[in-house]
Amino acid sequence: MDYDDTSSLSSDSSDSSDSESDSDSDSDSYPDTQATFLARIRSINARAESSATKGKKTPEEVAHDRALAIEQAQNERIAMNSDIKDNISKRAVKQELKQRRRELRKQYRLKRREMRDTHKGKGKGKAKKTSEWKEEKKAYRDAMKEIRKEKKNARREWKKGKGSKRIARKEEVHVDAGQQELMDMMVWVVIEDMGL
Repeated sequence: MDYDDTSSLSSDSSDSSDSESDSDSDSDSYPDTQATFLARIRSINARAESSATKGKKTPEEVAHDRALAIEQAQNERIAMNSDIKDNISKRAVKQELKQRRRELRKQYRLKRREMRDTHKGKGKGKAKKTSEWKEEKKAYRDAMKEIRKEKKNARREWKKGKGSKRIARKEEVHVDAGQQELMDMMVWVVIEDMGL
């Protein structure tokens, strides 16, 4: 009897996992940032333990290097999550614009077909000469132009976002390099308490 209960439980869990994987088909193409981050942390900890056992660095230096590496890993994970979020939103905007364009084209073709049917047998191209045909064509072109403008504006925004990210990364690198130069130039003076 216990066997039947466990088999039904396992089939229920497999059904739910199938439905979850179907709904998350977009996220399959992106890397699992949490798993990557945890693997990186394990690697950092292993390196710190190895460095501590070798004894070439003091425990404070090992702890400092480990903290810096973890901070860098966290920053990279945040950047990767941000990139994934941006890509998902880009994909959604592109699909929405494509769908609108497709629907507009479909409606326009249907209207043209209806107008041609009303002018059947009256001469080739008579329907195209009517004011209704011309108005429909103008409305279609204006709507398509509007969609193209939206697409162009979206692309411009995405390029701005890329540029600002690139500039921020460069500034971050320059700041880190500048701080390192300052640290190299500093002279540490240790004054012992002489019992005064």
